Amino acid sequence: MWRNLSYRIFLPKHLKVNVFEIVENFPPDFKNFKRDKLLYILSLIHEIPARNKRGALSNNGYTNISSTILKKFVYNYRLYLDYLLLHGFIVCDDHYIPGEKSKGYKIAPDFISKVKPAYIQNPELIQSIRKHYRINNYTQKNYKYLKKWMDGLDVCLQTNLNF
Repeated sequence: MWRNLSYRIFLPKHLKVNVFEIVENFPPDFKNFKRDKLLYILSLIHEIPARNKRGALSNNGYTNISSTILKKFVYNYRLYLDYLLLHGFIVCDDHYIPGEKSKGYKIAPDFISKVKPAYIQNPELIQSIRKHYRINNYTQKNYKYLKKWMDGLDVCLQTNLNF
């Protein structure tokens, strides 16, 4: 049985207010739409650069989000992203390199404002988010001795090696 849970995310105030209005006035035309999943995708676009120490600002403000990661939380993520792009909430760089770079997204400039908390209450989504972070925290806690050797490591790949 599901407990009454909520998960706090952070979104720009203007974005949060306008998303609620747009969803009410122009409901998405795909099945199984969940407002919480839409909000979670927006929070990822907004929060990932804050968590990512390296490279967060090097992509002209775009947040690269792997479809593999998104699929773990929102299986039909593409429909949500298309809806957000259609209504102008986000902007995409449309630059994708297989195996190297994911498409980048950012909050549209019109919606940048002071950040306010929002709450997700979809139990399945909350469970998958918490499971993901539990695994991540366990790995970081129990394998610190491996991680410390990777901090500050730079890899330089050269294609023309002359021996």
